Amino acid sequence: MNPINVYFLISFGFSWFIFLTVTLLNLPPTNPFASILLALGMFGPFLGSFIVTKYVKKESFFEKIGLRSKINRWFFVSWFIFVFIIFLAIFISTLFPKVSFSLKMEGFFEKYSYLLKDASSLKMKEQMESKPILFLILSIVQSLFAGITINAIAAFGEESGWRGFLLNEYKEKSFIEASIRIGLVWGVWHSPIVAAGLNYPQHPQIGVFMMIIWCILLTFLFNYLRIKSKTVLSSAVLHGTLNAMAGFSVLYIVGGNDLTVGITGLAGFLSLLIFNGAIFVYDIFISKEKIVLSRVKDNLL
Repeated sequence: MNPINVYFLISFGFSWFIFLTVTLLNLPPTNPFASILLALGMFGPFLGSFIVTKYVKKESFFEKIGLRSKINRWFFVSWFIFVFIIFLAIFISTLFPKVSFSLKMEGFFEKYSYLLKDASSLKMKEQMESKPILFLILSIVQSLFAGITINAIAAFGEESGWRGFLLNEYKEKSFIEASIRIGLVWGVWHSPIVAAGLNYPQHPQIGVFMMIIWCILLTFLFNYLRIKSKTVLSSAVLHGTLNAMAGFSVLYIVGGNDLTVGITGLAGFLSLLIFNGAIFVYDIFISKEKIVLSRVKDNLL
């Protein structure tokens, strides 16, 4: 069997078993046990890439996935870039009809009032409302810290497969084709948890297709920064920071729905398109390395 197909079989089989278990147990995302299981499910791509590399292809695992400890400035770009992408998505969200920005997070409190009934939650709500700027700054700092620590560890479970093993397997392809292929697979991999309502709770069926498009858009950014940084660690940090900050894109928004606002909605799509466009312009006209119009192997280390 083709090594890539074996990788798909293992990574999808392991992850989908975990995701479907969460669904069948009817565990809400806020349930601690569900969070643990979903984090475990993220390691399906790691398991697939490790088994195929070590036992099918008999190659060095760390070398295959591009795991290097040396970092350059693009590693830090990967760490911080979603701060700007998220806030651009917030701005774009406010351009939609009947959508507005609220520093005091009225939209969030309205949507999740059922979760804010105990004494500690009410106290937190009062603090968030009384010092919104301080809360915003501290939340960004906390998200960046989580993105490079605990979230990066969980995200490495995915990134060792997508931007590690699979990008290397597609190294003969052009950057654009490899990005579309990986993004498509990555999006389909999310299907069980999206269909269960995790990312698009108001529109879970349409959300499956939204997630696929979103992952393709993300993959252009992820692949570019992975190649520029020379290490898959940057992809783990990028992914971890995205997961930590994704909530920001709806936290300060009043109105709209999960298909239009936020980083996973249409506003997020437009935000990613703008940043991807900026990357293409930078790569073609400024950068010495020409990545986006080349084959992956011409620049991949």
